[in-house]
Amino acid sequence: MEELGTRERLLEVGTELFAARGFAEVSVRDLAGGAGANVATVSYYFGSKEGLYREVVRREVEDLGRVAQDLESEDDAGTVLRNFSQAVAALHRRHPFLASLVHREILHPSPVFLEEVAPKLTHLARKLRQQVERGRDAGLWRRDVSVPLAAYGLVAMLNYFFLFSPLITLILPDLVPMAEQERGAFTEQIWEIWVRGVGGGHGE
Repeated sequence: MEELGTRERLLEVGTELFAARGFAEVSVRDLAGGAGANVATVSYYFGSKEGLYREVVRREVEDLGRVAQDLESEDDAGTVLRNFSQAVAALHRRHPFLASLVHREILHPSPVFLEEVAPKLTHLARKLRQQVERGRDAGLWRRDVSVPLAAYGLVAMLNYFFLFSPLITLILPDLVPMAEQERGAFTEQIWEIWVRGVGGGHGE
């Protein structure tokens, strides 16, 4: 039980430190000290600092596969994409450090990102584009809508707050309480803005 506790503490501390500083700026001593463990425990449980980082990233992005799977639904595209919007917001609430980890990896990609994150994001983006295209072909929005641009627009609106929350909190503090609601006005209004932008009228 103590061994399991130490491993989990290393993962928790690693998640927070890697999100705050990035892989290169976190030392094994930082990780072990934060977990209240000996420096040798990092190698014992994960083989190396990179091994710990890989496990942190893998756990943080694991739910991306479930979000992508939801995009395979045969429901009408409007319902699927609305549910997707809620799922993305819920994902960030379950994994508060995910946005920072992914943002740092986008700026400075590591082998871990290319192996663990990029394939999941690519798969999710493909499924998202397919649903946007389904909606366009079904007449839910304008025929001339750009599928990749519309897909990008929805993802950008959903993720921007979580990627840049310190800045948003500073310059648009009114957004914070709205974004913290479980299924509140934040995601619903993003959905309404997006669906009107692609010419689909009201989101219902």
